[in-house]
Amino acid sequence: RIGVSFSSIIDELVTLRLYDASGRLVIEEKAVPNAVSYTLDQLHLPTGVYVLAVQIGEGEIKAYKLLSDGN
Repeated sequence: RIGVSFSSIIDELVTLRLYDASGRLVIEEKAVPNAVSYTLDQLHLPTGVYVLAVQIGEGEIKAYKLLSDGN
């Protein structure tokens, strides 16, 4: 499970892309959260390093490095 928090309520399209350490796209999810947070569930990621890219509307893509312990 990955939780994403925003500084204000997001009522436009959010694109979330999760990449593994080799740059392979693991999951892409698009949603309009209408909230200050959003959760990616049921990922079942192997242990490793991942990059989460978050784009709100047509805005700048922000990337975050994540570590998974396999749980």
